[in-house]
Amino acid sequence: MKKLFKALSTCLVLVVMAVMLVGCVPSNVAKAKEKMQEAGYKVGAYTDDDDDDILGGFIAYKDNIIVPDLTAIQFEDNDEAKDYFEEHQNDKLKKNIERKGKWVFWGTESAIKEFK
Repeated sequence: MKKLFKALSTCLVLVVMAVMLVGCVPSNVAKAKEKMQEAGYKVGAYTDDDDDDILGGFIAYKDNIIVPDLTAIQFEDNDEAKDYFEEHQNDKLKKNIERKGKWVFWGTESAIKEFK
């Protein structure tokens, strides 16, 4: 019985770790840019060493170059991202706005799915 419990516990830990690795937004702007390019998007990215709140961000286009499919901003910490999200969550120009960790992003549902 102890061996079965130990084996099930180990499997559960491995599954949780795998989900965390697969289901995460990128850890920085360079990785986010690479991820979106691999998904077929044209990406313009920037980093900002001078801003105290924002690390950087990017815009991603697939077919329409007038309106980005995804716009994302990475903040220094979760609280700044949360404040920005709460301030802009009812903004009509930022459809489908979401926040995950230090990232705030908005755009088409398919581009958001690719990013996450």
